[in-house]
Amino acid sequence: MKQTEAERAIKERVVQVLSECKISVNKLAMACEISQTTLNDQINGNSKISAATLLALADFRKDISAEWLLRGVGNMYVQNTTQQEDSELIEALHARIAEQANYIADLRHIARLTDKR
Repeated sequence: MKQTEAERAIKERVVQVLSECKISVNKLAMACEISQTTLNDQINGNSKISAATLLALADFRKDISAEWLLRGVGNMYVQNTTQQEDSELIEALHARIAEQANYIADLRHIARLTDKR
């Protein structure tokens, strides 16, 4: 079966998801309620990857960007705003902890100097 460049690219992205996420075709087929034979045919290029398969994969792995999966646009993984906000908060907390550690170290130094008198 002759595939267009876009169809080949989609198939490659599906294979990439399976590989990077360590998902077997059998596991995905069961989770998405797709026949393993059908899924194998789609991945091997014997038939076109269906919209149902793409939707099932996107539902199965919600961290995978549907935009990337279908069109190849953006990152493979969904950028979760909450995760970004959490990362920024954690970074700010680490900076605050470092400041407090320096302050404590300064106080200990002052205490040692005072004890020596």
